[in-house]
Amino acid sequence: MRLLLLQHDPLDGPGALTEWAAERGYSLAICLICQGESLPPLDSFDLLVSLGGPMGSYEEKKHPWLVSEKEYLRRAVSAGKKILGLCLGCQLLADALGGKAFRHTCKEFGWQPIELLGAGRDWFGEDRDFKALEKDEKDIFYAFQWHGDTYSLPQGAVQLARNDAAEQQAFLMEAPSGGRVLGLQFHLE
Repeated sequence: MRLLLLQHDPLDGPGALTEWAAERGYSLAICLICQGESLPPLDSFDLLVSLGGPMGSYEEKKHPWLVSEKEYLRRAVSAGKKILGLCLGCQLLADALGGKAFRHTCKEFGWQPIELLGAGRDWFGEDRDFKALEKDEKDIFYAFQWHGDTYSLPQGAVQLARNDAAEQQAFLMEAPSGGRVLGLQFHLE
């Protein structure tokens, strides 16, 4: 599998995704879109990962490349590509696909509990490698958070998870083109 990672800040890299890809023999390309690197052709990857970053999805005047990335995400969805958005990447996906990213009333930082909803239990499945807080809380797991923004769901997206601080923590969208889009507000990398 060929992975393309869109990096939004030179210091916010792919973390454990590099090791994960190497262990599976996947090729990995990184595009520092924030430094003006050109976005590669859509046929050059199988999975697109939009990483996190310190900016907001709505800060297009300050970071004009955000406009290009949102258009690229829309084209990738139309082409049937698999896409994963992490934190800022999740907000960019929501924005690009008809939802809206915006400043939240609170900031989340550190390891926080996330509650899987019905569709989230189905998506992540019984074999998921999440640690429950307690035996009777099988639908709660910890995830690392570092954000002050949130988003509204795009039309046709299914909410997978939430928590007390932010109603939107994960969504899934199946595009008519056959592509799957997974947005995670938290960091798994």
